[in-house]
Amino acid sequence: MKRSVLSLSVLLSACGSSAPETPIPATVESVGEEVVEAVPTSAAAAYLATLPEANLQERGEETLRATPNGIMMLTGLMVSADITRILMEGESSCPALTLDGNAFSIEGGGCVDDQGKTWSGSVRGTFERRAGVPIPDGTPEEEITREMRRASRDSIRIQEANFEAWGNAGTVSCPDGEQPSSWTATGSLRVEGDTVSLDLLREAEGQQTSRGGCEPARNVAAIYTATMTTAGSRKEERGEGDIGSSSAGRFHVATDRVRDRSVCDSEPLSGTQVVTAGDHTASLAYDGATNCDGALDWSLDGQRVGPVEVVCSAGKGSPMGAWIFGLAIAFLMRRRK
Repeated sequence: MKRSVLSLSVLLSACGSSAPETPIPATVESVGEEVVEAVPTSAAAAYLATLPEANLQERGEETLRATPNGIMMLTGLMVSADITRILMEGESSCPALTLDGNAFSIEGGGCVDDQGKTWSGSVRGTFERRAGVPIPDGTPEEEITREMRRASRDSIRIQEANFEAWGNAGTVSCPDGEQPSSWTATGSLRVEGDTVSLDLLREAEGQQTSRGGCEPARNVAAIYTATMTTAGSRKEERGEGDIGSSSAGRFHVATDRVRDRSVCDSEPLSGTQVVTAGDHTASLAYDGATNCDGALDWSLDGQRVGPVEVVCSAGKGSPMGAWIFGLAIAFLMRRRK
């Protein structure tokens, strides 16, 4: 039987071409007269396929130090923060918010908000509101912890979000004045229990803020699944997936670690983080339970290289809140050295 395969997948340019506003078509296979539609290629997968492998020999330490933070920054502070703010306010005309029970739809439509940002694309999904737990009256000020203050606030938890070229264009304040800055996100975010799944491409142009000023914006893509469980102050975190950026290339990361800030505030108690790119593997083992100093030895292809300072990613509060909304940026968005 004659078999032909027609690929209709759209591959995005490594230099940052805009994500399509319509879903990327599926790969179609034709077998005789039967046509079968295969699983669609996501925007993130298509973009990752265009990137070269990351150079761990030159940047292995930097990658290990901050990879999980970079992954979650993609959703936490640079994509989901605006959605959370809009949902907390409960109304918005730009971008336009529509609510139907716990379902939401936010449309950009080219509107300009009161900050001068022009919004485009759309995001649709579901969420839940969580009432804060009041701090008991009469609790001494010195006994009120950060966790108690955070838990006392009402919050929004996104359960699912589907982004279609969602983003905005405006300016950022840089040392040499206001500079153009824009981004769009295409893909999805899912939260089920203690597990978050991310399949997202964030494309950016112009400048972005960084330590000490501004730098050229970076495209970032991630296909990543993470689970975090909490028992008291103890948090167990496991995650694995493929990520990449226009400045760093692509790589695979697997994280398995245990954290308890009441025992060690500067690093996880135990576990490992392993990054693979091409024929090279960079890894480190956490040892906060026995040596809580925030500095670990790291290895490249099984050979010890030297110490690396740990950048912690586990936030406080609810497990998924720590993953989705509270994490610091690092490797993926930094300038190539």
